[in-house]
Amino acid sequence: MVLTKRRIEKTVILLLILLIMSTVLMGCEKKEEDLSSQLYSNRTEYVGDNSKVGNIISLLKFKGYDHMEILSEEEPYSINIYLNENLSEMDLEELQNKSAVIFPLISNLEEINCLGEDGDKLVFTREEIDEFTIKEFGISTEKLGRSLEEFKKLVN
Repeated sequence: MVLTKRRIEKTVILLLILLIMSTVLMGCEKKEEDLSSQLYSNRTEYVGDNSKVGNIISLLKFKGYDHMEILSEEEPYSINIYLNENLSEMDLEELQNKSAVIFPLISNLEEINCLGEDGDKLVFTREEIDEFTIKEFGISTEKLGRSLEEFKKLVN
């Protein structure tokens, strides 16, 4: 009788351990959103929305990123992105492509200024990026920001 009672106790303990482990593992299987969905969920009308703008910049993982500054007091509404690398050593096409992703997500953004460690500054205006997106995708940044499906064309 004693042997059976021990066996039952061990079985119950084992089942509890398995139950706890399966619950923990199921919690770890949270679906990862794709980058375009994560970015699009931070879409905002205003460059002054620090939280959403910061999330967008963070998700884009600019090479050499140091910090950013939001200039929303007066027009042109802008973002300064400070890089701890020289612009002359950076992939300028990559900076342009990341800027093209930012404009559809922030409606009143007019300029993105990338400032290198060497003091150089590269400015992307909405008009310049619109020319790029119209040439490459046949659609302006404003229209790219209207739906996730359109936005995915730019990111993917």
